[in-house]
Amino acid sequence: MKHIENRKILLVYNTCGISKDNTEWYKECITSFLNQEFEGLHVVVSSCMNSMKCFKELYTTFGNKISYCLYPERYVVQTTFNKTVNEMVKKYGEFEGYMYVDSGVTFDNQTTIIKEAYDRLSTNKYAIVTIQTDTDAAFNDLAGGYVG
Repeated sequence: MKHIENRKILLVYNTCGISKDNTEWYKECITSFLNQEFEGLHVVVSSCMNSMKCFKELYTTFGNKISYCLYPERYVVQTTFNKTVNEMVKKYGEFEGYMYVDSGVTFDNQTTIIKEAYDRLSTNKYAIVTIQTDTDAAFNDLAGGYVG
């Protein structure tokens, strides 16, 4: 087992290369995750059917700062998420929490998202903490747009 100190949150970034190459977007999103003001975050890319070119570019950009789980065949997200979490626990040990992040989500310049979620999780009042995004949830596609 490789050692990671301070294993608080494992952020599983789910990507899918079935329909198109989003490598540049992935790099932007992963950078926003790594820019979080939070000690104890580890990022893993859970990559379903992304090209080897995409993977190589992600690895060239991030190297060992993050982990990678590659799935060359088509699987549903529940399968890749659970398998990725299991692989990371085998490699690093248990984390305090596990966060699923869809490939359509970026934290932009918001650097305290993980800390705020972790602070709520740490109260032990909640079994699950969710963060509402303004992307990838179809709110902008609703009649009249989303206001919230």
